[in-house]
Amino acid sequence: MTRLFNIPQIIKDRFVSFSFLASFILLAISFGVAFINMDNMSNVLVIHLDSYKGIDFFGDKNDILSILAFGALVIALNGILANTLYLRERFLSYVLAFSSALFSLLIFMGILAIISIN
Repeated sequence: MTRLFNIPQIIKDRFVSFSFLASFILLAISFGVAFINMDNMSNVLVIHLDSYKGIDFFGDKNDILSILAFGALVIALNGILANTLYLRERFLSYVLAFSSALFSLLIFMGILAIISIN
């Protein structure tokens, strides 16, 4: 009897599933922090600040949301690639999973830096 829905292989592996779960949780926390703190921000936000040149790049609220959307897209693509490569090359699945967690942590730190500057 065939199954209509196959459970992805990466869910069965604790390390990979925990890494992707941590990535999505960090991204959700980043979205929540950005959403809560964007209500009282002005239209123009400082996105990049250099200690030598000063303010390099201005943006608005949509730029912060696009950073978060791009992060979600990258993590989802890494999850699809990790699931595809899991049975062939398990090491690459681990690398994709842990790099997704690191990428999500960097996005969280970037969002916190943007909010603290503004």
